[in-house]
Amino acid sequence: MQMLHRIQRSKFLLYPCSCPLLWCAQELVLFNPKLALKPQVVVVNKIDLPEVAERLPDTLAMLKKECGHNRVMAVSAATGILGSSNILWYYQNL
Repeated sequence: MQMLHRIQRSKFLLYPCSCPLLWCAQELVLFNPKLALKPQVVVVNKIDLPEVAERLPDTLAMLKKECGHNRVMAVSAATGILGSSNILWYYQNL
């Protein structure tokens, strides 16, 4: 519950693609309908792995369709690789 109160102060919501996107979004809206108005970013991690990199174009397209926007980014937390979009750039330009 404490985490949900902190989310209300955030500039945008960031979802790792391993979580069920629609479920997370619905749960947040049930907690506070204003959270649905915040910009949302979906992040695909582990793009340094060959099996993830191979499926990346299809995965990005599917996620963009599922979440209804183009704020889908690819990163590798292990190597620091950022995809075509930079999360920090997005955050600074809100």
